[in-house]
Amino acid sequence: MMRASSFEPFWEAAQALDAVIFVHPNQVVGADRMRDYHLANLIGNPTDTSLALAKCIFGGVLERFPRLKFLLAHAGGFLPYTWGRLDRGYKVDASCHEKIPKTPGEYVKLFYFDTIAHSQMALEYLVANFGAEHVLLGSDYPYDMGDPEPVETVRRAKLDSRAKEQIFSQNACRLLRVGA
Repeated sequence: MMRASSFEPFWEAAQALDAVIFVHPNQVVGADRMRDYHLANLIGNPTDTSLALAKCIFGGVLERFPRLKFLLAHAGGFLPYTWGRLDRGYKVDASCHEKIPKTPGEYVKLFYFDTIAHSQMALEYLVANFGAEHVLLGSDYPYDMGDPEPVETVRRAKLDSRAKEQIFSQNACRLLRVGA
């Protein structure tokens, strides 16, 4: 198993390069317990994303490298919807604030999310809580759980036209430093 400190050169280089780190799970933890009903994908993928970034938060990665840009697949997994639980843990368990001076929710607000929520309400929640500037159009192509009509998904969402334009292209252009 790799120690978290072994990633320090990677975090340092990613921040120096102003790189976007796209997080997409693969070979999820606990897959042996989720063989039925496609659960390794349905539950395992969002769990792995949430686990990885919660460890980055509590481990102080974002405190040491505050300009890192993480883009999370699958609308951030469960992380955007459980940040209150992480904040509660921070308040009640001393180990949760050994390496970070702020609540986990303050770090979650730094992340970027794709639109692959498979729920209009969840997509609208992401925009309402993290801002349209933190949401990017996603397809999850070529995977079976991808959104076959990602543009239509965003068009149907109850978002203003400025937010939709940010999600469709402006955010990606800004993060990747392309275009105007």
